[in-house]
Amino acid sequence: MPTFSVVLLEGVQLSLEVPLESVGYAYWAAEELEPVVIGGTRFICFGRTGVSGYVLLDMITGAVVESHDEFESTSLVNTSLGKFSACVQGVIERFPFYSEDAGESEWESASGDVVRLVREADAEAFIEGGFWHEMTSDIMMGAYATEAVLEVE
Repeated sequence: MPTFSVVLLEGVQLSLEVPLESVGYAYWAAEELEPVVIGGTRFICFGRTGVSGYVLLDMITGAVVESHDEFESTSLVNTSLGKFSACVQGVIERFPFYSEDAGESEWESASGDVVRLVREADAEAFIEGGFWHEMTSDIMMGAYATEAVLEVE
């Protein structure tokens, strides 16, 4: 079962304490910090998401963002690293969501719980099409059954 923990990542003149992982392939920490510049803005890449996504810290605003297009653009994940950690911790603490034989009502209940915890931790982070919206949509479609998630852990 996933448990919340943090890891200290280090890079050039910087170290960050970030969550080690979330549930499934939603997020996991990189092995080291990597500086990235997107559209003239400096970011620090500290994690991965999905098949080809990156999780970054905006060095100007302190927001956590994601990029899925080889660092062409970003979208908001959370307004701060602390709020990102709180959301990841909340998702892990809510897991397991449901079993493989669960029905739509259990999927919707689990998704609703995650929506509430994200909105309570960081109201600005729940954006249609954004990181948390997509995760809760996947939860609502039955993609986060305990057996499937533990198989990929």
